[in-house]
Amino acid sequence: MPSSTCTFCSESFKTYQELVEHREEVKHFDKLYLCEVCNARFSKQNGVENHFRDNHLPVSGKGKDDEKMNRMWDEGTFFTKSEKPEPKKEPNSDGIKRQADDNNSQKPPVKKVKKFDPTKPSTSKYKYSATNIKCSGKKECRIRPGGSYMFADDTVYCMRCFGVEKRKKKDNILGDINNWRQLENVVETFEALKECGDCRGLWHESCSMTLATTTFICYKCITGYSIPKIEIKHECPLSQFMSERMNKLCGKPVTRNTGIAVVNFTSRRTVDLVADRPDHLKEQFRNKYGNTTNYTQRMIYVIQRTSKADVIFFSMICHEYENHAGTKYCLIDTLDSVPYFTPTATVSRGAAHHEVMVSYFDFMRRVGYEKAHLWANAPVQGDNMIFTCHPMAQKYLSQVELEGYYENMLAKGEIAGIFKKWKNFGGFKEDVESNLRKKKDYKGIQPIHIPIFEGSQWEYFNQKYEPEPEDKENSEAANFMRKFTRNIPDNLTNTFWMDLKKPDEPMNPELLEGKRNSHEDLGDKMSFLELCVENNWEFSTLRRAQYATMGIIDVINRLTVVQD
Repeated sequence: MPSSTCTFCSESFKTYQELVEHREEVKHFDKLYLCEVCNARFSKQNGVENHFRDNHLPVSGKGKDDEKMNRMWDEGTFFTKSEKPEPKKEPNSDGIKRQADDNNSQKPPVKKVKKFDPTKPSTSKYKYSATNIKCSGKKECRIRPGGSYMFADDTVYCMRCFGVEKRKKKDNILGDINNWRQLENVVETFEALKECGDCRGLWHESCSMTLATTTFICYKCITGYSIPKIEIKHECPLSQFMSERMNKLCGKPVTRNTGIAVVNFTSRRTVDLVADRPDHLKEQFRNKYGNTTNYTQRMIYVIQRTSKADVIFFSMICHEYENHAGTKYCLIDTLDSVPYFTPTATVSRGAAHHEVMVSYFDFMRRVGYEKAHLWANAPVQGDNMIFTCHPMAQKYLSQVELEGYYENMLAKGEIAGIFKKWKNFGGFKEDVESNLRKKKDYKGIQPIHIPIFEGSQWEYFNQKYEPEPEDKENSEAANFMRKFTRNIPDNLTNTFWMDLKKPDEPMNPELLEGKRNSHEDLGDKMSFLELCVENNWEFSTLRRAQYATMGIIDVINRLTVVQD
């Protein structure tokens, strides 16, 4: 009798090994299985099972919707199959193939969905996740995971942009079409399996929750098993301040298995803010910013600590200018999140993210910083800003939604007395022009009036332009001002400028300028991404995010350098 059945096509096999080989050889492209919670689609039933178990099945059983989710899992109602595959024609004893009808059709037995058993080793093969690839065509074009694309000489095009370039009769940049290969954006590497040191059972690496340097003993072989956890060895006044504010918001006593932990690392940077300005403006900018400008780049990681496992859910990159043309400026350069913060009865995921930003600005004003800035620049769906491989079902905010998200955060900060006042670029422009009108030579806002920071929007807009054909008749200065003026109407709402309120009880600036934690891998965005790629750490599922967090905490403890 057959012992194994494919859950997608109902084909039976005599051995489990034959079933495994069938799954590797046969590709079912139609995604028929729909998750009832988030509407994510999968081509195989075990795909939606793993998705629901990792992303929706509760850990504690005490949450608001935990009972509902457990019931859906036990009853097998957490997914639906949108359509059935074509009925399989089987030969009869006389060798004639007949189409199944009401008289001779047979329905395959309903497969009972079993609740996930953490004590049962799993040898299923799971590939690592792919991520967006930037297309060489349109600026916002991406090749999504699983999508096809064309590749030649380190240049990639999605199929649509490649077709557009191919049809061009003039200015065709593809060259010899025969040099291009069609590829698929998938990762062929499977997640490694770990063998239990006692029973020799095989577990996925992320399910084992053990580091490469430790011996793995599985759940069945340890009485009173709990997932190993690593203490975070990190001391910093800013991290402590932000952690205390976060835990106060969540209303939980801070223990090893509850609360929020904040970790940050810094690196010193020196930049010339004048080198890329137009020639006719360099003298003005040089007088304002000098030959070089120093700032501190700060990488902040926010970790939720639970009885099951720790998980990073938020990160941001901040730049701190101690002397930016005579003003102490701090700004958020980049931020990223994954949807793994476990909300409380009073604190939503969005509120927790807002508190991270507000608590940072609160500390900065207390140590003497005067102004703050941020740029709402919505990423393309699926792009990695800091974390590798977001969940496929995670929805990114649109540009309008992101601007509203920041406005809500700033309003909370103003109510809390952290911001004296704040405004978008439209309001900033009005204030500048109001002051300029008091002068006799009023000409409206000029490039020199807008503070620029490395990588900021107006640093980009104030760069020297390559002249276009229609620009040749005008001077460089006239062409630049025409383009500068053209950029203003479309960018009135996507940057924010904040005046930090002076604290009633200021802190010693040495708390920020004294001891600093630096890190070769965690103190820089690209180094962090490379570290994650090298170790196959990703955040596509909760289980993999928890495993990545364990590895990151280990790296924090081993490689942190404290500088005076």
